[in-house]
Amino acid sequence: MHKSVKIAFFWIWVAFAMLMLATWFTFKVALRDPVQVIDKHYYEKGLEFEENIQLQKQLIKDGYRMDGFPEKLTTGDNAVILQLRKNEKNVTDAKVTLLLERLATDRFNVRLGLIADASGNYTGNLSVADNGKWLLTVVADFDGKKFVKSETFIVGN
Repeated sequence: MHKSVKIAFFWIWVAFAMLMLATWFTFKVALRDPVQVIDKHYYEKGLEFEENIQLQKQLIKDGYRMDGFPEKLTTGDNAVILQLRKNEKNVTDAKVTLLLERLATDRFNVRLGLIADASGNYTGNLSVADNGKWLLTVVADFDGKKFVKSETFIVGN
């Protein structure tokens, strides 16, 4: 075999070895701290979806509503003051939780329990980590019922 062919094969093997090393390193980095793309319980949530829609429609028909929902969010801290009302009267005995979710991943999800005062205001300080598309869901548990309101926000630009 000619010397130039040996040199060519040597460099082909070096390139192949580098490709294998790069592939191994990529898998090592990717599998070290995987980010879940979807909720592990998406199927169960999907089965309950239609039932939840009917329950929310019934609560709205019964006069429940959520006031004070944020109009916009910014990166950093956002003061949140909400009121859960039934027929213009504040509901004061609810457990209100905010869920802030990044739509593409669950890495930046935030769960925040709001603190109630005597007048029926539920307050908290919600921290948004980064610009992008976020889903804010408010869940109010009271009297064995669950009132849910969600809104999508574009933070930044």
